[in-house]
Amino acid sequence: MPLQNLSNDPQQEYFVDGMTDELITDLAKIGNLRVISRTSVMSYKGTRKSLGTIAGELNVDAVVEGTVLRSGNRVRVTAQLLGASPERHLWADSYQGDLADVLSLQDRVARSIAREIRVSLTPEEQAHLTSMQPPDPEAYDAYVRGRHYASQINPDGFEKAVVNFGRAIELQPRYAQAYADLAEAYCWAVGMQMTPAHEGLLKARQAAIKALEMDDTLGQAHSSLAWVKYAYEWNFPEAEREFRRSLELNPGASWPLLWYGMYLAQANRIEESIANMKKAQQVDPLSPVVNSLALTPMLTGRDYNVAIEGWLKVLEMDRTNGLARWLLTTAYERNGDFSKAIDLQEETAVLYGETKESAAQRFQPLRRAYQSLGSKGYWRAMEAEAR
Repeated sequence: MPLQNLSNDPQQEYFVDGMTDELITDLAKIGNLRVISRTSVMSYKGTRKSLGTIAGELNVDAVVEGTVLRSGNRVRVTAQLLGASPERHLWADSYQGDLADVLSLQDRVARSIAREIRVSLTPEEQAHLTSMQPPDPEAYDAYVRGRHYASQINPDGFEKAVVNFGRAIELQPRYAQAYADLAEAYCWAVGMQMTPAHEGLLKARQAAIKALEMDDTLGQAHSSLAWVKYAYEWNFPEAEREFRRSLELNPGASWPLLWYGMYLAQANRIEESIANMKKAQQVDPLSPVVNSLALTPMLTGRDYNVAIEGWLKVLEMDRTNGLARWLLTTAYERNGDFSKAIDLQEETAVLYGETKESAAQRFQPLRRAYQSLGSKGYWRAMEAEAR
């Protein structure tokens, strides 16, 4: 569950959310745990739902709750582990230290939770949880701000994330994790068409390589490098090796599972792609992005009816999901449902602020072209509009 801010200072919300994010990241490195990812967890911030209800919605056996109190450069973290069915208290503890010790605090919490639920850590997992160098407090603050903005996955958030990651690196030049997050931010910016592909993937490659030069156990950097090798360098064998290494290091992270699933779909390995997408949904079941992209193998495999049904369900969860709308439009087009594709595009335009009259007028030429010439008319009109 999202950690609670006890400082009574709303300006510290980004820091507390960052602590939640870091704890999730640490726990996700433990292969024998299935840990729900940040997007799904943060959807319960401020919720009044019962523990049992939340556990049922996320399909988990236990929930971690906690608080964070930051005062200057001092941090106090309390955490408790609660069993879901039946509801019971399993463990609780508190940790405090300087901001420079914050990674150590997070690692101690993660190891304590693993111990309480009797999960054995491999030597490599032990190393992952203790290998981080203590960050400069100001650099860590900038880094956490960057994570906060990057999680928004929009142009404004991307720009602010890059600025803050850059600030963290400026303050602590060997901040490998900041480089890894910077690389991932650029990959997402390219994928969501927020920055030109050539420019963004080149910067992602530079940041990922820099991160791995300092710490080659950063799964996040391996997944970003994998995406660069796949989408920018077209070096598919190296891309696959990097994806696999990323998932070895961080088996519970949803983004590498998602990206690897997209790679497998493009390689026409549809069954493997679907398996990875299902794993991504299991660890991030409420993420609009994960649930939207998890259906892309159906497009590649030409199973359009299943894809359409899936994206309609995603839109039932959040009708403003622009990615799902765009992908559903593509599925309608490939399935030959051009009337539905036009209806959806017009509906989306209205949803995002255009008046009904204006949208109807703008899409009228497309409707007439399709009615007159069928699919040829549709694509000719679309091409003319794009010019």
